[in-house]
Amino acid sequence: MQTRHRTGIEYKDIDATQMRATNDRLGIIEGLMNRIGNIDYQKDRAHKGNWVNTIKAAYARKTAGDPYLVPFLWSHNFDALPPGGVFYLDETKEGLFGKVQFNLDIQSGAELYASYRAGTVSKQSVGYKCLKCDYTKGDDGQAIRELKECELLEYRPGLYDGSGKRGRGLPYDVDVPCSRGQGGVPELERSCRDQGKLINDYETCANHCQRRCSR
Repeated sequence: MQTRHRTGIEYKDIDATQMRATNDRLGIIEGLMNRIGNIDYQKDRAHKGNWVNTIKAAYARKTAGDPYLVPFLWSHNFDALPPGGVFYLDETKEGLFGKVQFNLDIQSGAELYASYRAGTVSKQSVGYKCLKCDYTKGDDGQAIRELKECELLEYRPGLYDGSGKRGRGLPYDVDVPCSRGQGGVPELERSCRDQGKLINDYETCANHCQRRCSR
C-alpha cells in the first residue's frame, strides 16, 4: 500500500523511548509526542499554547462521536487499518503529552504494542498543519520558525527517521516539510533556491536543506 500525504501536512519525529507501556491488559502507552521550547533540527520552535486549540477541537470531535482524538497510523498510512488511536491529550510544560490505546484484537495492534513494550520502536512522529507562526533569527543568523498554533492530524510509530534511514540517531523533532506557503522562507530553503535546486524535489531538498518537502 502507498502512504498518502495530505497537502500542507508536516511531520515531526521524536525518540520512541519517550513513550512507555502502562497497561498490558488494555494495550495502552503514554508519553511525550512533541516537545515545546526547544529549537529542533529543522530550526523550528513550538511555543506554549501551540497545541491547546487543537486539543480542545479533538475532544469536541470525540464527544460528537469520533472513536479517538486523533488516529494512530502505521507510518502515516491512511490506507491501512489503524492499529489504535490517541484517547488522551494534554499540553504540559514539556510539550504534547498523549495516551494511545492499541486494538489488541488485530495483528498490527498487538504487534505494535508488544514492540513498544520491548523497546524495538525507534521513532514516532506527529502529523500536523502549521496555522500560526512567526520567523526570528537565531544566534547563528539562521531563520527560526516560531510555531504558535498547530493542528494535530495524526500520530504514528516507525522504525525509520525522517530521512528514511534506520537508526540514524538524529535529535528530537527532525522530520518536517519545507514551509512553502507558511509566510516566510527559512535561510536553508532560500539557499537551496539560490542554487537553482528544485524545492519540490524530495531528495534534493532532503540532501541540501535537511528538510522534507511535501510531494
